[in-house]
Amino acid sequence: MGRKAIEKRDNQLIINIDEIEREQQALMLTKSNDLIHAKFNASLFVQKLLNFSLASIAKQPNGEISSAVRVADLRNAMDLSGHSIYTAVSAAVEPILNFKIIKYDDAAEKIIGLNIVTDCYYSDGILYTTFNRKIEADVINIQKKFTRNNVYFLCKFKSAYSLRLYELLSTQRWVLQKSKKKIVSVIYSLGELRFEMGTIDPNDSEVQKAMRRNMDWNIIAEEVAANRTQKRWDDFKRRILVVAQKEINNADYSDIGFDFEPVKSGKSNKVTSVKFHIYLKNPPEYNDQMIPEEEIDAVDVRLVSDIKNAFPSYPLREEDLIAVVRAAGNDRDRVRKAIDIVNIQKKPIKNLIGFLVAAIQECWDQDENIPYIVDQDYECTQQTIFDYNEHEEEHQRLNELVKKYLANDIEETDIKMEDRSVVKAMANASKKVEKMKNRDIM
Repeated sequence: MGRKAIEKRDNQLIINIDEIEREQQALMLTKSNDLIHAKFNASLFVQKLLNFSLASIAKQPNGEISSAVRVADLRNAMDLSGHSIYTAVSAAVEPILNFKIIKYDDAAEKIIGLNIVTDCYYSDGILYTTFNRKIEADVINIQKKFTRNNVYFLCKFKSAYSLRLYELLSTQRWVLQKSKKKIVSVIYSLGELRFEMGTIDPNDSEVQKAMRRNMDWNIIAEEVAANRTQKRWDDFKRRILVVAQKEINNADYSDIGFDFEPVKSGKSNKVTSVKFHIYLKNPPEYNDQMIPEEEIDAVDVRLVSDIKNAFPSYPLREEDLIAVVRAAGNDRDRVRKAIDIVNIQKKPIKNLIGFLVAAIQECWDQDENIPYIVDQDYECTQQTIFDYNEHEEEHQRLNELVKKYLANDIEETDIKMEDRSVVKAMANASKKVEKMKNRDIM
């Protein structure tokens, strides 16, 4: 069936998804909308490398946020052949190290310049990237509005302008899904759009001074930026917007499409803004299963994924998963404890979400594989959780994996990806119970 999806090297996770596996399993890139709207100037290839690395990011024991990805998988994701990509990746290390964004910093309440990569090197067919911890809140434990995209789709874009505009417009996907509208419209000032498309270098010192003074985007673009390209509207429209529109609207790896129109103002009837009309190519039939927009910035998206991965056989809706994470207050330990308690049950669960929420809100715990509710006796506990027990066959299968894992008969990478988080949680719970036993004996 192909190679293992994840391996471990130098204590870092290495994404290694072959042609078959990546058809079955999407590698999702999650970014805050603030990070998506940051200004930068980068080639198509560098954008793809950074996106793939960000999608593979993991927090290391030393606190660093980093990724290690196989160049062979990058080649497959980009549908390339031959060995030229290895040379290209090696040559891209320097541009990646120099990659700088300009974004608004919420805490500092000002525009800041930031190198998002602190270390990057290529060795033995693997690209290692360590990211600036200042973007952790934009890629891990996101507490504000974010957007998720399939990184394999992003890697298929042929134009840097198409990729950049797709990411910008995809931030409106949730608005479309929530509102059930066929079209959602957004307006960008022409000056800001020039920055977003990389036709103006945001790292120019005079440009940065103007940005810090909150100068109008159009004035910066026309009067301050000395090295902008596509200066005329007709050129910008023809060489950038139309090119991007053609690819985004026609590509099967794009789920959205758009039309656009210039917005003119002033006595000279000059183009000062661009209005985009965005639509979903295949609108969902049941929008009630989508995450409400106002809740996107209230949950840790990684915990949502953890719960979904822990119970792959259950048809769980994302809005229900969000309810569990919200009940836990984004507390990973409370979510993990609830998952552990589910996994020690032997009877079928009739309401998994209800079980998880109840376990979190009512402070359920466990002692030697016997669940209990804090401040309640055993009989009351059993009555409370009567309807919430997992399928015995599934439990036994996972239990066997846990035994083998604890006995070091199998490695973490030998466990199916969809079972991995559950087995590790059960193993940790088992170790905790064993420690309690030893403590009581002593």
